[in-house]
Amino acid sequence: MAAGHKTGGRQAGTPNKRKDRLLRRLERDFPDYHPVAELAKIANDPKNDVATRLQANKEVAKYVEPQLKAVEHRGDLAASLLPAFIMHPPEKKTEQDAKTTH
Repeated sequence: MAAGHKTGGRQAGTPNKRKDRLLRRLERDFPDYHPVAELAKIANDPKNDVATRLQANKEVAKYVEPQLKAVEHRGDLAASLLPAFIMHPPEKKTEQDAKTTH
């Protein structure tokens, strides 16, 4: 890179020639083919075993949902998992309460 700008090679967004040829061939030989759609068919076909369907769903998910990043926890994990209880003193019954509960 000279002086902060690109001086050679492909322009940004120019498709790779091999990939371009492959895409044109797939379009020619299989006009309605889309790999993600085919994986979705496999994932939803009850004739396929559970492991195959699960793997196909995982692959499809990569294209339709953002992958969540792992987040490092900072702090005392044991303390953050302890339940917090708030104790209230028992309410005192009034004479009126005592008469209505019998």
